Formats: sequence, structure tokens, C-alpha cells
Amino acid sequence: MKSIKMQSFIISLIVFLTSIVNAGTTGKIAGRVIDMENKEPLPGANIIIQGTYLGAAADIDGNYTILNVQPGTYTLEIIMVGFAPVLAKDVIVKIDQTTEMNFELQATALEGEAVIVVAQRDFIKDDVATSVVSVSAEEINALPVSSIENVVELQAGVQEGFEIRGGSADEMLFNVDGLTLRDPGNNKPITSLALSAVEEVAVERGGFNAEYGQVRSGIVNVVTREGDRQDYYFSSTIKYSPPSKKYFGISPFSANSMWNRPFLDPDVAFVGTQNGPWDEYTRRQYPTFDGWNNLSERQLTNGKAEDDVFASPLALQQLWKWQRRQRAQNDEADYITDIGFGGPVPFAESLGNLRFFASYRFEREMLMVPLSRDDFRDQSFSLKLTSDIQNNMKLTISALAGTNYNVPYNQQDGQFLSDFPSWGPPAGSSRWDPTLFIRSPLAIATNLGDQRSGRLFVNSWYSQAVVEHSAISAKLTHTINSSSYYDASFDVINRKYRTGPIRDRDYTKRFEIAPGFFVDETPFGFSGSLEDTGVDGMFTGGHTGQARDSSNVSSYALKFDYSNQINFENLLKMGFDFSYYDLDMLAGWVNYGLGAQNISREKVNPYKASFYVQDKFETNGYIINLGLRMDISNPNKKWIDVDRYDEYFEDGNLEQVDKKDAKVDIAFSPRLGISHPVSENSKLFFNYGHFKQMPAYDRIFNRSRSTTGTIASIGNPNLIQAKTISYELGYDHLLFDDYLLQMAAYYHDITDQEFRQTSSDGNNINYENSTNNGYEDIRGLELTFRKSGGKWWNAFANYTYEVISTGHFGKDRYFESITEQRNYDRNTRDQEQDKPLPRPRANLGLSFFTPADFGDSYFGINPLSEWHLNFIANWKAGEFITYAPKGGLEAFSNLQVTDHHNLRLRLHKSFRFNKLKVTFFTEVDNLLNHKRLSGAGFYDDFDYQFYMESLHLPKSKFYDNIEGDDRPGDYRKSGVAFQPIEIVSTEDSIIEDTRAIFYLTTDEKYYQRIDNEVVEVSKSKMDKILKNKAYIDMPNQTSFNFLNPRQIFFGLTLSYEL
Repeated sequence: MKSIKMQSFIISLIVFLTSIVNAGTTGKIAGRVIDMENKEPLPGANIIIQGTYLGAAADIDGNYTILNVQPGTYTLEIIMVGFAPVLAKDVIVKIDQTTEMNFELQATALEGEAVIVVAQRDFIKDDVATSVVSVSAEEINALPVSSIENVVELQAGVQEGFEIRGGSADEMLFNVDGLTLRDPGNNKPITSLALSAVEEVAVERGGFNAEYGQVRSGIVNVVTREGDRQDYYFSSTIKYSPPSKKYFGISPFSANSMWNRPFLDPDVAFVGTQNGPWDEYTRRQYPTFDGWNNLSERQLTNGKAEDDVFASPLALQQLWKWQRRQRAQNDEADYITDIGFGGPVPFAESLGNLRFFASYRFEREMLMVPLSRDDFRDQSFSLKLTSDIQNNMKLTISALAGTNYNVPYNQQDGQFLSDFPSWGPPAGSSRWDPTLFIRSPLAIATNLGDQRSGRLFVNSWYSQAVVEHSAISAKLTHTINSSSYYDASFDVINRKYRTGPIRDRDYTKRFEIAPGFFVDETPFGFSGSLEDTGVDGMFTGGHTGQARDSSNVSSYALKFDYSNQINFENLLKMGFDFSYYDLDMLAGWVNYGLGAQNISREKVNPYKASFYVQDKFETNGYIINLGLRMDISNPNKKWIDVDRYDEYFEDGNLEQVDKKDAKVDIAFSPRLGISHPVSENSKLFFNYGHFKQMPAYDRIFNRSRSTTGTIASIGNPNLIQAKTISYELGYDHLLFDDYLLQMAAYYHDITDQEFRQTSSDGNNINYENSTNNGYEDIRGLELTFRKSGGKWWNAFANYTYEVISTGHFGKDRYFESITEQRNYDRNTRDQEQDKPLPRPRANLGLSFFTPADFGDSYFGINPLSEWHLNFIANWKAGEFITYAPKGGLEAFSNLQVTDHHNLRLRLHKSFRFNKLKVTFFTEVDNLLNHKRLSGAGFYDDFDYQFYMESLHLPKSKFYDNIEGDDRPGDYRKSGVAFQPIEIVSTEDSIIEDTRAIFYLTTDEKYYQRIDNEVVEVSKSKMDKILKNKAYIDMPNQTSFNFLNPRQIFFGLTLSYEL
């Protein structure tokens, strides 16, 4: 089998010698060398990059170009017979950018000391015709960040989860040293990498050159460290956060939590919540419970002898306590370990000065509450070997591997939670697949918001997932001469999934919870039986642990790129790429309780290929990037060719169905970028391009069946590549030499996007299928301010305003019955465009520091030098919700939730002892301990209704709330008792036996009835109530109303150059 696959691969390689993507990982240095006296060019002047084999000679016009320069800081040496040599220090090279260095040499008759110059920072990059930002390792180390994702999401146009300019993570490219780290099956980026290995991160948000393919939203290019040829380097960082809660409220396992108090409070536990002393306002804060006395009576009279063992009220309560026993939580620390080590390989001079850099990263994050796991874990390893085979030839071998441990959503989470009252992200907000994982406090709280308490107390409610990845890349770089070179590489990426339920439940009754009373371990362990319920009816088995995934997917890519600086103005680049996939996909869900499942099993070997050619034309006044690429996608699979209501969709029998080869898709993508330097301190730029991308293979090859064998969903390998036509117009301006202002407006016109249709014959056929009918429209404006350099401080700020519209062409549901189709078409609103109101967002960063030579030294220690204080502030406008209890279709998104705010801090101090550098640091998230109502604490629709009705909202025809300036998200101050306020229209409705205050609509005043007399509430009392918002009826799940309290990390970094 393997030999057949390899033969297919070789044949395909010969037929399709072409290119998907080759990520830029280098920059270039260019400029002109002239005589200081007469300003004439100096042809033949040598420009050498010290410490490398790279250099160039000036041409007849004095121009020179050095290609293929790794990002970093260099010293240039300029030598010309008869002229004083020049050393240019601190020359900075960034990914895919040109560093311009011009020199004037002074004639001299005698050999003398070199003239030393320091390169000036070039803030306006004239050759860049897109929105791109590069972040160096030094800058990353000063930020309160723990991962590359944290670095990327600080940039304009980027949101958490690698969402770049409205595009999802599977639409972007994540490249490490030119290797595209992307899951071969689902297109999601693989981003686990130690920060100690990072040399530079570049984030490009649009206008990609023709060399980049299979990308539609953004590119993150990471260049990692190379080992030094002579010296060893070691770095180790440990970040530690002491055990702490990840929510503000009481523990959900507490006796007074919403879930537990009705069963434990002696006032109601035995007689029931409806019969005890609780008033109506207290009762509606908790689930209804009939009481242990009533439950005992039902146990004794149900005719089941086995239930009589735990029939007394106290015995039932004791059993309930066992089944609700507290699980260990938040009693262990979060921490990250990040280690890097590199240098020359011993005794390897004959192997081209072989050198290495290795890194290791381990992260542990305790989940907000235990689920099927107590924590999230991620570990990754990388190794980079570099050899100078010849002076002009370099071989780089990179290897990466890692494993993470996750908790996947259940398939039915969307069913139970997508319409649940909340302004947090519902589980059904995106199409379910077993690679959607629960990790953040908000995601966990939203899932636990369901009324079924088993989500919190049953450790098998969710499956467990172990995801492994490995990648290896070999790249040969051959510098033919100073103006041309080529890269040839071969990459292999593999990802394995192991997702399934936890261990089975042990039904041995070996736990003595009271003298003579033995029980099993319920609710722990996995059970597929719906009959497994707690004493109070809590589900402990059945439809739990649903996610399944045993997929093993690999990709093999061969790439070749050739660059030639034809003349000083033109840099020509061309290349090809061929990628072959070996996909063994077995994933879906199983629900033992309902006897249902939906599993897809496909083994496929598609391949892709592409060519590209591009030219970078640089001349005074304009820099133009012009390119064209061709992408070829071959599914390499026969697929069904049947009618929409064919019996195949009922019996799923592939043997008797017509099939034919899926279509090969060929797409051309023109690219254009123009940069126009308006002055020495400003430039305009524009870019336009077509960007094509195939849908993820796990979607287009999906063919899942239910328990009975009927088709539940089916992909479509005949889909063409989704197309994004992108436009961007930008302006950069440097103020006062240090302050850079950038503005960019962009528009993405997206068509041929995958969209799922449903077809039904009204009987046994009911399935989803993939089409190219989806579309999207994204428009945005980005403003960025950056103050770089400086001896004492620097700063950045950015603002993003974005409008996104989505929809689809044609119908979303098809019925075989003409009558059903007509009725659906008449009544559906699914044809309408989805256009959420925009939610602007902004980031602000401030850094204050002291220079390395600041202050006096005592015993070799300088207490005032190398202090660094960094603040990162984030803001995002609140969600829009629709609240119209009085009705009205025009009430769409009529209220806006309160805004998001966060402030992070990092403070560090470095000490130097010769080659050893020791840095102590503290990082604080949510520095001000700011509270924001999560929207995930509502127990049910009534709970949501009571909260919304209690708010004093702006006047509207859609509701009858008391008028005020409240917004959804406002909350009662901590420690303030609830003061109900009821709205009435007559004094007769004001009753005495209640703690409520009454708002009379006829005169808009507040009253109470005391001794059968209606009395106006005093102004001082009402002022206090209104100030503290005591009238707000808070969501019932008080544990999760407020999330992410202040979290403090303490850390230590050791770095040493041997």
C-alpha cells in the first residue's frame, strides 16, 4: 500500500511540478556608494556583511544589492581601494523588506582607521505596499505575552484566535522558516513554538505577493534563531502563577451556590423551595426542588425494593452529597517553561560549520473548573540544523514536534446552547467538529450555563482529546552570485488525533458513605446508559462524551523558488510547489443514550500545485510589485454522481451508486502592489489581488452516516476554490523623526465560499451537503500610531473599525415536496443577509525603561539600569443584542452590551554578570481587577427576562422598562443586597407584604405600602439604591457572572553566552 502511494506521489510530482506557497523568510540590503567629494558613483566598491558569506560589489552606477539576508541586526563593511573603509553598525533587516543603506566614501592616500557610522532607523519602508508589522525577539521579550498568538493579536486588524481582518484562522498562513505549519486536514494553523527560538515575527494583513497561495486573510511569518558558528547560547524562562480562581464568584461546588443551596439549606431542603420561608425573589434565584421529604415518599412508594435502601430523607441527602462531591479545582499553579539552546555542533567544522538551535516549551493552564480534564497542557520541541556546505550554499534542516491535551465540545452543545440567553459565544456559534476545544473561562462558563447540572459534576460529560503534530523540513539555499539565488525545500507535516470518552465507570459498590451504606463511584467514569441518573435526576450517563476522532493526516510538499536582481530596479522571483496529502480521516460523534451517531471515514490522497512569477520594480517615485500565480487542485477521488433525492442518501450503499472523478480546479490570481513615497517621511500605497483557497479537506471529503446508515452530511470534492478579491489603500507618515502614523482602508469581496445546504424528501432522506454558494463582504479601517526607539520610553496604539456581512445565494433548504418548499420559501428568514453592527476595538502599549548604562554600579551590580515597565491596554465595543418583549421586527440589535476592557502589566529588571544575564519579572493580567458581566450566568430564559426587566434602559417602544441609562452588562455592586422594584400603573397594585419598591408609571415616582398606606420612598434611600444599582436582578449562576480576575505571574529568565 505504501509503495503504491509513493509511486502515485512520484508520478504526480512529474506531472505537476508546481507551487502552493513559499513563505518569505529573508530581506535584502540595497543602496548606492558614491565619492564624498564629487558625488560620482564608485563601481567595484565591496559591501560585506560581517560574520556572513554575504556581500556584493557596486555596479557601474554605484548601486549594489545583497539578497537573501536573514532578519537581524548586522554590521556592514564598505571597502574601496583609495578610500577610507566604512563600518555601518546596527543595520536592521526585516522579513520581505529592503533595507536601504547609501554610503559616501572619503578618498585617502594612506590606509587608516575605518569610519564608523550607525545606521538610522528607517521607519517608512518605501518598498512595502501592504500593511505589515515586524516584531523582534527583543520587543517580544519586553511584552506581557506568553505565545506568538499573544504577539499577533496586539496588531491592528487582528483578534484572538488568529482572526485577521475578519477571516478565520483556517484562512491564514502560519510560517516558520518558510515551513507552512497547517493541519493537512482542517487547515488550522499549528502555532506551538517556544519564544526562545524566535528571531522575528512579521504579521502581514493583506496585499500578499504572488509567492503566497492558499491564503485569504493574513500571513504570520516567524523566523527562528540559528545557532552561532563559534559560541553557544542558552536561555531559560519559567513563568509561574500561584493557584487562584478564574472567576470572581463563590465556588459552584459551595453549599451556597445556585446548584447546591436548594438541597442543603435547612429552611427549604426537606420541605421544598416552594414551601419554605424563601420569598418569591429568593426562589427565582435557584432551581426548584420538591424537598427530601417528598422525594423520600416517592422512593418508598415506587415499588422498587432497591430504592428503599436510601429512602429516608437524610439518607437521600447523604447520597446526593456523594453524587455532588466536590472535585479538586484551582489548587494547582499555571506555569510555562521555555528553554532554548544553540551553537556549533562539536567537531563539525568539516560539515560546513554545522550548528544547531533547539527549543522546548511546556505550558500548563488549569481549567476554570474540572471537566474531563483538570487542565490544558501543551508541549513542543524544535530543532534547527544549519550547515554552510559551501561559501555560497547553505542547508537548513528543521524539525518540530508537539502534543496538546484538550477537552472537545459535545456535538449537542450547539443544540442546547446556541439559543441560550447569553451574550457570550454559544457552543453552536460555528459548525461543530471534534477539533473545537473548550479552554477559556468564558467558553467553559457558557457551556455550564445549561440547566443540566451534570455538566459541572460529571467528569465524563465531555471527551478527552490528545493532539500530536510533527514536521520536518530540509531547505537548500544556493547563492549563485550576489544578485541571484534559489531555495529548494521538502517538507513533511503530520497530525494525529486521539479523541474519545474517559475510562468506563466502575459499578462496584465499594464506597461506604454512611455506616452500612455502600455505593459505586457515580457520577465519575463514563457511562453510555440513560438510566444512570443521580438521586435528584441529574444525568450521569447517556449522551455524554460524544466527540470521537482517530484521524491521522499528513502532507508532503516540494518547493522551489528562484530570485534574480536583474538590475538595480528589478527583482524577479518565480517558483513552483507541489503538495501531496495522505489523509486518513475518522471522526464524528456518538450518543449512546439516544442510540445515535454520525461518523465519517474517508481515506483520500488529493494533491495541489501552483506556479508563480512576480517582479519587484523599484525606481525613484514608485515601487511596484506585480505578480501572477496559478493554483491547481486535484481531489484525486471518485465521488457520487446522483440526484438530490437518490436512494443512496437513505441506505448509504456506495457499491450501487454512480461515481465519477471529481473535477480538477485551476485558478489564476493576479496581484498588484504600488508604493509611492510622497516625501522622505511619508508614502502612499495601494494593493489589489485575487486570493484563492480550497476548503478544508475534512469538510469537502466528509461523508458521515447515522446509526441506521443513512447519510447525515456529505461534502463535495467538486467545490472550486473560494475567492477573495482584496483592495487596500494606505498612508504612512513619520512625524518628528520618531512618531509613525499609519492609516489603511481595506475591502474584501468574498465569493464561492463553502455553504451547507439541507435536502429532505419528507421521509428518511435528510442531509447536509456542501456548495460554493456562500459570500462575505468585509470592509475596514485601521489606524496605527507607533513611537519607536528612544532612550526612556516608546509606545504604540491601534484602532480597528470593521463591518462584516455574510449570506448565501440560492436556497438553504430543499424539499422534494413542492408544497413544503413553497411554505418554507414563504416563511423563512434564512435568505436574509447577516450584517452584525460593527464593534470597534483598540490596543495601547506603553513602555518605560532605563538604559543599560544608567546609574552607578555597586559590587558589579547596577540597581538602576535595565528596568522595564510595560502596559498593554485593550478595548472592544460591546456586543449588540435584540431586546423587544413588546415585539417589532425593526428592533434588530437595539441594545449594546457594556464594553470590554483589560489592562496588562509587565515589570522586569535585568542583571548582568559578564556573559550571564538574569531577568526577574512580574506579569499581571487584568491589573485593575476589572469586572465585566460575562453573560454566561443565566440559568434559563426566565432568569434572563428578570435581569433585563430590572434594568433602567433608555426609552423605547420595544419594552416598558423604567427609563434610565443602563446597558445590558451593568450589574449590582458587590455586597449590595437585591432591592426589587416592580412597575405598576395604579396605587391599588402596591402591596404591603413584600420587600419590593413600586414604580408608579403615572407620576414616575417610587412608593412602598406601610401600615396599609402608600408612602413615597425617601430621596436619600432611592439615590443610594440607584447609585448602587441595587435594583438589578443578577443572573442566578453567581459563580460565573464575572470571569478572569487579576492573575499574577512571577518569572525568571536566564540567558548565557558560552
